[in-house]
Amino acid sequence: MAFLGTPPLAKDAKAVKDPGAPGSTSFYIPEVFVHPPAEEDMNEPCISYAPNDMCLGMPNPHQSKPRSALNAILQAFTCLPGLNEELPAASKHPLVADFVTMMRTLHADESNHPHDQPRVAARELVEMRWWIEDARLPRDDDPVGKDLLVDDFDLAVRALLDNVFVKTRFGQRFKIGLVDAPHPDVLKKIPPTPRPPPLGDGAPTAPPGSTQRNDSAVEMPPLTTYETNHLLTISLAHYSDTDTITLVSLLNDRFGHAVATFFFGGAFKNRSLLHNFPSPRSGSHAAPGPPATTPSTTTTAPPPPPPTTTATTATPTSSSPFTCPTPHPDRQIKFSHLPHFLTIHLDRPIVTPTPPKKPIYHNPTVELPTEIDLGFYLDNRHSDQKTFYRLHGFVTQTEGHFLTYSRLRGGHRWFKCDDETVVQVNLGTRVESRGVMLVIYRLQER
Repeated sequence: MAFLGTPPLAKDAKAVKDPGAPGSTSFYIPEVFVHPPAEEDMNEPCISYAPNDMCLGMPNPHQSKPRSALNAILQAFTCLPGLNEELPAASKHPLVADFVTMMRTLHADESNHPHDQPRVAARELVEMRWWIEDARLPRDDDPVGKDLLVDDFDLAVRALLDNVFVKTRFGQRFKIGLVDAPHPDVLKKIPPTPRPPPLGDGAPTAPPGSTQRNDSAVEMPPLTTYETNHLLTISLAHYSDTDTITLVSLLNDRFGHAVATFFFGGAFKNRSLLHNFPSPRSGSHAAPGPPATTPSTTTTAPPPPPPTTTATTATPTSSSPFTCPTPHPDRQIKFSHLPHFLTIHLDRPIVTPTPPKKPIYHNPTVELPTEIDLGFYLDNRHSDQKTFYRLHGFVTQTEGHFLTYSRLRGGHRWFKCDDETVVQVNLGTRVESRGVMLVIYRLQER
C-alpha cells in the first residue's frame, strides 16, 4: 500500500506506554491516508489512525433486549483488529460514511482518561436508527417491544455486514467461499462409462447427428456449485436442550463430514473427541475428521431425555450452503475460500417451555474451542496455506439479554461487554455456553 500524508513514524509521533504489554512502548500515530493498489477491489483511499486501548460501553437506558443485541453485535465487530486501518476516508455510501465518523469518535485517543471510570458512548452517536429498521426491531422506548426476544438475530447481523462492512475494504476480510459438491464416496460408486468399440472396416456406422445408446450409464449427481457470503449460519434446532455439542461437531454436521476420529493428530482406539456428543445426521460417510485443538473429557454420556421444549419457529429450508441446516446425504460442503474473520451465526429458534412459560431461546450447550484448524474442511488446500484460527469473540445471551466476550484488537486480554458495563475477565482453554449465538474466529497468519 502507498501512504499519503503523515508517515508512519512522523516527527509528531509520541511514545506512550501500552497497558496491554507491561514495560513495552507503542507509538501514537496521527491519522494518515492509505491508498490500496489500484488493481485490487475496494481500492478507495482508507484512513488509518491509532485507536484507544479500551472497550467502550454502549448505552441502553431503557434496558431493552433488542438494543442489547445491537450493542453486543456492535461491540463484537468494533473490537476486531484492522478496523482502524481499512475504513474508507470518504465513502460515497451515506451509512458507511456515518459509521466511519462514529468509529473515529469511539476510537479517539484519550490517554488522560481515568481508567477507574467507565467509558460509555454517547447515545446519539450509536443510536443507528436505520439498523433498527432494517433488523425489524422495536424502538428502545417501546414499553412492550423492549422485553421481546429478537426473532431474527441473523437479520440483525447481516444488516450491519451488508449495509456497512461489505461496502468497505475491511469487509473483504469476512468473505467466505463454499463449494457444494457430490460426496467423494458417492462418486466412487459411479461406474466409469464404457468406451464404445472402434468403428473398423465393415462395421456399421451411426447415422450423422445420432448418439449411441449406453445401457450402463447411470444418472450423474448434480453439478458442483460455488457460493460466497460473509456469514455462515448453523442451526441448533435439531438438538435437544440437554445436549452438549462442540463447534467441530456442528461443522461436521453442517458440511456433511464424518465425526472426528483423531485427537491431537493421533488415532484413539474406540475413542473420539466427539464420539459421545449427539449428532442429528444419519448415514454419515466414513471419512476421517479434523484434529481437535482443545482437550475434552471422553466419559460416556447417558442417553438424553425427551426434549422439554417445543420450537415455535420454522427451520430454514433454503438450499444455499450458507443457510441450509444440513446438506443432502449425497453431498458434501467445503470451504473454497477461508476468510480472515470466520463469522458464524448459531441459530437458536425461539421455543416455549412446557408447562407454558415465557418464550426463550433454544438452549443446547455449545462448546467453543479457543483454537481450531479448518484445513480439513478446505477444498484444494495448498501446502503453505494458513488454516489455523483463534477465537476472537462471541455474543451470548441470558433470557434474551445479550452481551459480548471479546479480545481487544488482537490482544490477549478478554473483556466482558454488557451494555454500559465493560470489565476484564479471564477465559480458560474451553468455553461452554447455553446462549452463544455469534462466534468470530480470527485467522492466524504467522
